[in-house]
Amino acid sequence: MVFNISKSKILLGTIAFAALVASGLVAQTQGPPVLIRLWRSAGQPVTDMTAGDFKIVDQGKPQAIFAFHRPAVGPAAPLAQLEHSNRAGA
Repeated sequence: MVFNISKSKILLGTIAFAALVASGLVAQTQGPPVLIRLWRSAGQPVTDMTAGDFKIVDQGKPQAIFAFHRPAVGPAAPLAQLEHSNRAGA
């Protein structure tokens, strides 16, 4: 089976596709959500804020916060036998 496609049809198709891409009509995929960690200037995590303290806007539209949690404060769990850590401290 032989297909006879003229060069002008190929060129026209390529130009049409390029126009769609340039116009933004081709479906866009969203990346993964952004994870933001807040640290104080002394290197300690910010622990006294809630999700209500933030307002997120994307292209002028308010966005909901998908997940929010405060970092754990306090001593870390003790290491089990044969576990090692690269963190300083007890």
